[in-house]
Amino acid sequence: MKETLREQFIKSALRDCRHFNGIQRNGIQRKVCKAGVTYQEGSATVAMPCVPSLIHNRTPWACDKFEIMSQAEAEVEADRRIEQSNKTLDSMRKAHEHAKSIGLKKGNGGKGSLPCPACGSGTIYYSVASLNGHMWAKCETAGCVSWME
Repeated sequence: MKETLREQFIKSALRDCRHFNGIQRNGIQRKVCKAGVTYQEGSATVAMPCVPSLIHNRTPWACDKFEIMSQAEAEVEADRRIEQSNKTLDSMRKAHEHAKSIGLKKGNGGKGSLPCPACGSGTIYYSVASLNGHMWAKCETAGCVSWME
């Protein structure tokens, strides 16, 4: 039986460290986790202990801050991630519809904006690349939706 996305998120939260915050955010390399531990420890053959699924054939270094979520916390986090993903996908669809309505597409790039459907109070500003029609977008509300294609 295939795992649902929610089950995959829960499994990940029960395996990976609760302090892992990603190694990139909005194109900027993160250097430390939420607990203040530096991601670059040792050499290229040493892996971060916080994400066992990414270790592969490398030896993790020991981290005294490593801590997984409880089952209840993992379920709440999975639901939050699914809700955020749905908001982002809905916003992407609406931004693409908006861009199409004003003639922005591959071969005719440009910029536009629309009220943010995710938070309901901000504005999504986006840019469509003429070269391939891909969109870069971000809501002006901190912590809301953003994406790059």
